[in-house]
Amino acid sequence: MKKARKIKIDKKDYARAFLTDTSPSDVPVIFSNDGLYINHHIAQRNIKKDSCGFDILKSLYCTIVSPYDSSHASEQHKLSNQLEQTYPMKYKIIKNKNSLRTLSLIHPRSQKNYCEIYKKYSDAIISLCASSKFSIRAPFRVGSSFYAKDEEKLNKYKEINIETLENDLRRKHASSFYSYYGFDRLYKFFSSRRYTQLEKKYSCMWLLDVANCFDSIYTHTISWAVKNKDFIKSHVTMANQFCQELDTTIQRSNNNETNGIPIGSEFSRIFAEIIFQDIDKKIENYLINIKNITFGVDYEVIRYVDDYVIFSKSYEVARSVYEAIEDSLSSYNLYLSESKINKFERPFFTDKSRVVIGVNEALYDFESSLFKKESINGKRIYIPNKIINKHRFEQHFINKIKILMGNEAVEYSEISPYVIGSLYKRLLKFIESFKSNKSFFYESDDLVYLAKDTVLLILRLVFFFYNVSPTVSSSERVSRSIIVSENFFYKYIPSRLEMFRNDIMGHVVDLSFEKNNTDQRNGYISLEKLNIIIATGSFGRNHTIPSKKISANWKENIEFSYFDIICLLYYFKDNPEYESEREKLVDSAMSKLKKSNFNISKDSESAYIFLDVLTCPYVDRVKKKYLLTKYFSKYEKAAQVDEKSLEKFIDELEGTFWFVKWKNVDILKTLERKELRRPY
Repeated sequence: MKKARKIKIDKKDYARAFLTDTSPSDVPVIFSNDGLYINHHIAQRNIKKDSCGFDILKSLYCTIVSPYDSSHASEQHKLSNQLEQTYPMKYKIIKNKNSLRTLSLIHPRSQKNYCEIYKKYSDAIISLCASSKFSIRAPFRVGSSFYAKDEEKLNKYKEINIETLENDLRRKHASSFYSYYGFDRLYKFFSSRRYTQLEKKYSCMWLLDVANCFDSIYTHTISWAVKNKDFIKSHVTMANQFCQELDTTIQRSNNNETNGIPIGSEFSRIFAEIIFQDIDKKIENYLINIKNITFGVDYEVIRYVDDYVIFSKSYEVARSVYEAIEDSLSSYNLYLSESKINKFERPFFTDKSRVVIGVNEALYDFESSLFKKESINGKRIYIPNKIINKHRFEQHFINKIKILMGNEAVEYSEISPYVIGSLYKRLLKFIESFKSNKSFFYESDDLVYLAKDTVLLILRLVFFFYNVSPTVSSSERVSRSIIVSENFFYKYIPSRLEMFRNDIMGHVVDLSFEKNNTDQRNGYISLEKLNIIIATGSFGRNHTIPSKKISANWKENIEFSYFDIICLLYYFKDNPEYESEREKLVDSAMSKLKKSNFNISKDSESAYIFLDVLTCPYVDRVKKKYLLTKYFSKYEKAAQVDEKSLEKFIDELEGTFWFVKWKNVDILKTLERKELRRPY
């Protein structure tokens, strides 16, 4: 067994926050800040060189991302431009069956400002997140390393050849900017030894949730949480300056709003954590000093972001703790969600936990019926059983899950992501077993046939549980299932590859373009559908979604979002079947830029559209020249630009990327990297 190696990260590279902390994780699989990170370093290098001649990449970087690095203005004017307000791109994704979650993709310039906060105040932030006994997820140091089991796997990610910077992207993604203590998911706490010990010690458990937390945070309250902290007073020259910069930076990224902070980025969660740490201390102090209730003796509180779990010796103590939490939150203009209060007495057994236990038993029975597990030459091998009636077998498993849900009044949205993840793990185990024991399977055509059936059966169940409750995180697992399975058929059962692709496209066409009430809601973007469509992009032109199926619901003056534009352009590529649809997407992009008055320095969606359209090889060069001409007339008036210069700039830009790498992308590796930084 290979020993895990410790991989070092450059702690001084504060731009690493671009990759992990400054944008949402719930974005299309092809979207990332990789190009922004690379271009930041290239532009910084070129700025230091101060070379002769016009540098288009440096110009775009200084105009859109970092006006402070521009050479065209005074120091004060550059700083003012850097901190000027921007308008985030707000979009909605599915939260559960009945509601959507609104996220914010902030402007690249605001993301750069977030990085600067980390650079100046990372130690102060760590100190401010170290005072609460309640929190089970908070930063405790700047990340400096992570563990990798072998260098070969690490090297899988080194596929883009832009300078040497690209070689580092895997390690940058593998470690968030900060190292965190505690649990990276709340469900892990509920299956931990600590939870068992708390149940042993306390007889009551209450579950609480802060209502509309991030939407309700008043940005000025950061100063309330910080002003009396000894570390800030002794280590930061002006405590008020720290508070003001943090407050101003988050406001400016959110159109100068003081009520609410952008939802989605790690930076916003850290901003909230600083406030909650102070609230936690106030709760603890009030309980010991006023109520004579001692933490660790009479009660304990677990807080995971904005979820509170109270453990107490009695109902009366739990009530006192609840009231202290409620009062302390209200002093910060935050309130508990009355509809989400759940109270338990020992044994602590929620409806969902009962269902999860039952689901695990159903999955164990499913696996036992699907495979025989044997050891051949010291290797574990999963040998598929012959399933006589596949439909009945699948329906039997689905019915087991439905009965469990019905008994506990739990909905699909609470259990489907877990089932999909578990099925995906079993799919991987089987494929790995096949790869490790190819010669054994190839001895019999029947075994190869059964292997094919097994993969397709698991995928049918994956699609079923996705369809009944689609989410972005589930779509990523569905996408990984598709890509892993296609690679399996391509390498090991090529004679069945076309059949596999046909089968998958049947599922994809059914789910992708059915319009329902959610699709019509203002601001909603079906990221989960776009992710799955993209996963089939390597199937070839014989296995695409018919153009009429895609455009059937497009209205005359349809306005696409930035994410719609990049995902569909990526899927269409230069396929002539989609020429008309591609034109409509590009026209919509142009229309959005025109509507914002080409305000790429402030309007987030315009900035992202502009930068990605310029580098997209599937957009007509005439339209790119038009965009560059508009850019020069508004932002680089002094530059001498002719037709030849424009052609040269377009060539240069098509050799780089910003947020979408248009060619030679390994979607599976991208999905694996996203899994490393799932939001908490």
